[in-house]
Amino acid sequence: MSEQRAQKRHCSRDSISSLTDKEAKEAAEILLSIKDSVQKSKFSTYLEFERIAAIADEAMGSFETFQEYCKRFEGADCKILTLSGVSEGDRPRLGFQQTQVDITTHPRLLFPLPAQWDIVHMLSTINMLRRFIGIVIEAGCRIIIDFILIYMISHLGKNETMFVLPELILSKGGKNGRMAYVHTTDGTDEYITGLVGFTDYAVHYLPTSYEQLKAEHPPSIETGYRVLEALGDASTPDSVVLLVEAKNVELVLEDNLPQAIAECLAALTIFQQDDRPEIRKRIDQTFVLTNGFRWIFGVVRQHGYECNSGERICYHSGVIAFDEVSGINPTQFTLVLRMLQLWIKSSAGVIFNIFESALKESDSNNE
Repeated sequence: MSEQRAQKRHCSRDSISSLTDKEAKEAAEILLSIKDSVQKSKFSTYLEFERIAAIADEAMGSFETFQEYCKRFEGADCKILTLSGVSEGDRPRLGFQQTQVDITTHPRLLFPLPAQWDIVHMLSTINMLRRFIGIVIEAGCRIIIDFILIYMISHLGKNETMFVLPELILSKGGKNGRMAYVHTTDGTDEYITGLVGFTDYAVHYLPTSYEQLKAEHPPSIETGYRVLEALGDASTPDSVVLLVEAKNVELVLEDNLPQAIAECLAALTIFQQDDRPEIRKRIDQTFVLTNGFRWIFGVVRQHGYECNSGERICYHSGVIAFDEVSGINPTQFTLVLRMLQLWIKSSAGVIFNIFESALKESDSNNE
């Protein structure tokens, strides 16, 4: 390990590996002391203190789990990131390549929407929501997203099932959690990054009736698929898991692509550490980034959670917006619905291949 690299690692305030065992022990003792004080408090706001204690517990668990993992990689630059805090500056740590590809004219997007979908009614409802819902905060934008997802659930075929899991935890440390690690080397530096946090929505689609799923997997169905492990309980070769990240209308949507990509990496890492072969072999993960009116569709490929830099690939669309000054653009709105239906019902591998074929066609046309 070079002297410069060692100095950089030990000078990083954010680096888990820069803490000595004594400092780590002292930090753990402080957290335990806080927890003990909270549990013994008699204040009327005890439930709030209890919530803080739970957060401290989870933070300790993540710290200890990650510290144990990092011991395998002496000299690596180790750091924990919350998924919501991932930014463009974390790209070297996560080691992904990102390419925008236009697939809006792909044949798979030219099929008609289901005949039972009332597009006029959907447009009317969204115009009404746009007029009366405060959308400058994320919660308001989620109402638009909720409406579209609920509409899709209510118009599924009888042999289709779609679960929507709000704020699904993708990765956390501790004895009851599973933590996602991203290991990247670029020839000079080695990074170990722990990712913790949740996705705003996970959509799980299966081409099977709800009645059949309930008969075959009653525990998972009855708990509402609230935990990540349940995503594999009813997994079939045709099941799809889509991650949806919501933002408010005042943010530049494209600036949040690193977060959406990191969520996919976290999910893939958890899948690739699974004991079940049918889950462990997943290498592709789809995502949608949206504020309800502007949409980006993408897919991430990771061959393994211990990769060289550049071996993680993200393809994504440009921004598809249906909200204009004059109102909702029906053509763009229909395109969003077509793409969303394709993303929900198609495997991530199929989506990845669509992007690759569109990219090759674009390159050949430019020659």
